[in-house]
Amino acid sequence: VKAASYTGGFGVADQKISVNLTPLAGDCHMLIVRARGAQQGYWGGFDGQGKVAIYRQDFGFRKLAEAEFDWKSGESVRMSLAAMKDRLSLWIDGENVLETKDAAFKSGLVGCGSLRASRALYGLFSVEEL
Repeated sequence: VKAASYTGGFGVADQKISVNLTPLAGDCHMLIVRARGAQQGYWGGFDGQGKVAIYRQDFGFRKLAEAEFDWKSGESVRMSLAAMKDRLSLWIDGENVLETKDAAFKSGLVGCGSLRASRALYGLFSVEEL
């Protein structure tokens, strides 16, 4: 069950969204940048036990990068997803844990979401135009 929530403007190019995130159930807890609506954008965050990933959604999801990261249900982190030119970066507690390049989307909305049935507390969002 995919779910997402978006905010912002379509014209924002270089951007960063950060949030205090506490995973509660399930294994997919993500942030979204450069969304062009519900079917296009970049998703990044926790993606399975012990993993983080960045995806391009373009009427279907394609995993662009994946790495090991030991996250635990119930433990809060500060997660950030940034898009700067063609670089996408995922940060957790101030550490750059994953980076990839893709130039499919130049601007868009920011948000949060999940690719599978999951539940998390999202709080204290900040959104920056870089």
